[in-house]
Amino acid sequence: MAVVPTQQLSRRQLEALATLESRVVGADGGRLKLEWGVLRDRPPGATRDFLWLEDDRVLGFMGLYAFASSRIEIAGMVDPQARRRGIATALRL
Repeated sequence: MAVVPTQQLSRRQLEALATLESRVVGADGGRLKLEWGVLRDRPPGATRDFLWLEDDRVLGFMGLYAFASSRIEIAGMVDPQARRRGIATALRL
């Protein structure tokens, strides 16, 4: 169990996020604002995405999006089967 900061998400990580998104939306309904275009094409540099990994599975995600110099948006999700374990709290630190 660990929070893994990333600067650029790998293809495998992006696929894992898509699977996680599907599980979360299936459980909660609605939709998530994950900005897939941004996630796929992050420029190298500052860390903007954080994953919670357990046994090589992505169970949590938090992404930071800076669309304007004075505003940052945050999007995140936790696998429905892994909730109430402090994953979201760990990701926001």
